[in-house]
Amino acid sequence: PNVHIAFGVDGRLCVLALRDIDACEEICDNYMSEVGESPALRESSRLQLIERWRFECRCARCEREGPLPQREPTVVIGQLDASSVCVGVNSWDGMVMPA
Repeated sequence: PNVHIAFGVDGRLCVLALRDIDACEEICDNYMSEVGESPALRESSRLQLIERWRFECRCARCEREGPLPQREPTVVIGQLDASSVCVGVNSWDGMVMPA
């Protein structure tokens, strides 16, 4: 990761650079702890990424751990609330963002 994301006392989202970031370099945050997690806790964290942030992590570590267990979908794309918009709709890499 090259940033740390935190919320300020005023509730604003703060993105803090951990090092100098080159122009056009992707900004990356670590959503999960690097060490000391049990496999069950890592799986739970990965599921929370899907449910809360609406994406599946494909970092090298998560790819090594393999796919998550199949579950019933919790959100059907056609039923997303009106406050969300889809970015990158011509790509499988699209994501849902607040409108």
